[in-house]
Amino acid sequence: MPAVVSQVTKKYLPVLMLAFMLLSGSQAYSQDRGHYLETGWYPVKTDGTGTAYTDTRSGQMCYVGVEVAVSADRFRAARFTVNRNLGYRTISIYFDEAGTREWETITGDNIGERVAFIFGNRLISAPQVNMPITNGSSSVVMDISERQLFRDMKKAIKRQIKINKAVN
Repeated sequence: MPAVVSQVTKKYLPVLMLAFMLLSGSQAYSQDRGHYLETGWYPVKTDGTGTAYTDTRSGQMCYVGVEVAVSADRFRAARFTVNRNLGYRTISIYFDEAGTREWETITGDNIGERVAFIFGNRLISAPQVNMPITNGSSSVVMDISERQLFRDMKKAIKRQIKINKAVN
């Protein structure tokens, strides 16, 4: 019996692991550096170090640090809206208590700089921080045309929030 289990494990474990990563949306793979990055908010590095991503809105290169500042483990709730008149989709994310403190720290430490939201090996948004954000929420704004990505993010974020509630 152990030989059968071993053969099945060898054959299907890599496929199952890849499927879990793709479906969960909780990891992002950066091809240029070989780092797996959690879904979440990261500081954008101004010194050219970190993992390179292109901001699809501005076309600018962003270098994202490998240490997540606020991970998806800190998501408490989310709201998903579509504004067809203005041409964008928004995901409003609400953090738990620890995530609220982490978000206040990253935004307070990066005034005048950018922070990046990474999901599924993509830089989704990299807004400039204008002031510390202390209310425990963030927003990810996307182009109206990114329908499938928006759906994928919605499923993955809702799944992560359900897991977070079960764990806490």
